[in-house]
Amino acid sequence: MNEPQPLDIYLNDHLGGSVMAIEIAKRCAAENSGTELGQFLEKFLAEVEEDKRTLEGLMDAVGASRNPVKQAGAWLGEKLTRLKLGTSEKNLANLLSVETLCMGVQGKIYLWTALDKVAAGHEVLSGTDFNALLKAAQTQQDGLERYRLELAEKALGARPAV
Repeated sequence: MNEPQPLDIYLNDHLGGSVMAIEIAKRCAAENSGTELGQFLEKFLAEVEEDKRTLEGLMDAVGASRNPVKQAGAWLGEKLTRLKLGTSEKNLANLLSVETLCMGVQGKIYLWTALDKVAAGHEVLSGTDFNALLKAAQTQQDGLERYRLELAEKALGARPAV
């Protein structure tokens, strides 16, 4: 069996990150169903699932095989994150979930930027509109940031008078 190439490893790491982000977004959207945050996360989830399909298409194009261990690890990582986020304070749990999604989207921004930089050296990548993917990721980040700050104020704001 051939040793995985750096690009294969890199893409698999980001695929694992997308699996984790999808699981966090699903859970948080379900827990906030019927709210503005829940509606935002449902739309965000659809976009992240589409980004995952794009990434899988790029992996197929470059001949990168999937690493099921990394995907399973990401899935398990999300389940373990639930324990960490397991707090009776809903605003704090939402804040921590949204902040985790913010970090994931920042990773996706790095992914699209890095792939754009190396696309000239990989003919199958050169036809991909990384600028459009980057713009969409930045829009996701901006939306998450709005909710992150609102949740920070709710969860971490002034303590009640004693």
